[in-house]
Amino acid sequence: MNRLEILQRLGTVYKLMEEIHSVEARRAAAELGQVAVTLSAEERLVGAARTGGRDAVRDEDRLRRIATTAQSQMANLRKYQLEPIFDRRHEANEQAGRRYQESRLWNERMKNLIAREMERSAKSEGRREQAASDDRSLASSRRAKKGSRKR
Repeated sequence: MNRLEILQRLGTVYKLMEEIHSVEARRAAAELGQVAVTLSAEERLVGAARTGGRDAVRDEDRLRRIATTAQSQMANLRKYQLEPIFDRRHEANEQAGRRYQESRLWNERMKNLIAREMERSAKSEGRREQAASDDRSLASSRRAKKGSRKR
């Protein structure tokens, strides 16, 4: 196995690693998005409960005020429970993004290395072919000279 074949195999590995890290980054972003959507929904519930509570106070509807206060407290509790999950997923998303960027850079470097090696190999092959052609031409010329001396 020559150097170019080895580099091409390594290039395949780097490409696969980039794809794996890309999938991980997309999954982490989706998981973060799920928690962000849920947090946003809870914040809207808190806002709606506060508005409902103000309306209940204005309308002197004690039962509705108690219900909206309970809704607000429950939404705040769920937000409180979701915030650490959001923080963990945010950090995981950042790490996955960094891993993907790093693997992408390494894959690009490997592609460039393979391209340079292919170019070097092609030049080397061209030089070998030219040397072989020169040798054949020289041998033919020598045979022709030997043939002309014999006559």
